[in-house]
Amino acid sequence: GGCGAPAWSVGEFVKEGQRRSQSWRGAWEKYCAVFGTGYNDPAKYEESFLIQFINYAGELAYNDLDVQAAEQGVNLEGKGGGLKRPAGATAWKPAAKRAATEGKPYGSTWTGGSDDPERHELIAQVKNMQKLSPEMKQAWWKYCDDNLGGTKDPSRHGIPELRTFIEAYASAGVGM
Repeated sequence: GGCGAPAWSVGEFVKEGQRRSQSWRGAWEKYCAVFGTGYNDPAKYEESFLIQFINYAGELAYNDLDVQAAEQGVNLEGKGGGLKRPAGATAWKPAAKRAATEGKPYGSTWTGGSDDPERHELIAQVKNMQKLSPEMKQAWWKYCDDNLGGTKDPSRHGIPELRTFIEAYASAGVGM
């Protein structure tokens, strides 16, 4: 391969995951059934589809590890490969969001402590709702974009905002 290029393709990566992990294999098969053509052979899909699966699996693990860390009292500050926007970094925000969120973490509506059991339960509910379906995840993202300054991490929001979203979708019979 070229200088710095990986020695394997994305398809080979997915296949290796199928060989080494029963959970990975099961997740891939379900992903193919839901979003693909039903074939389990990565060679039958475009690379973009394979990357979407890897991103999907990584995002589920990323979100679940947030919940696990909260339950175990593990501080993940500074962990996560820079996926979360740093608090107080306002210079790079779009002007409208910068004005709406000045003085608090990017889009955050949460200003209290982190030890409220009701809040942790609401955070877990929102994360689980997102895991149920891509439609529910899109509904959360739209709610965040429309109402919460674009911040999609439920742990960055307070009880009223989380409860409003959950009640809106519970009353509609969606995702619960």
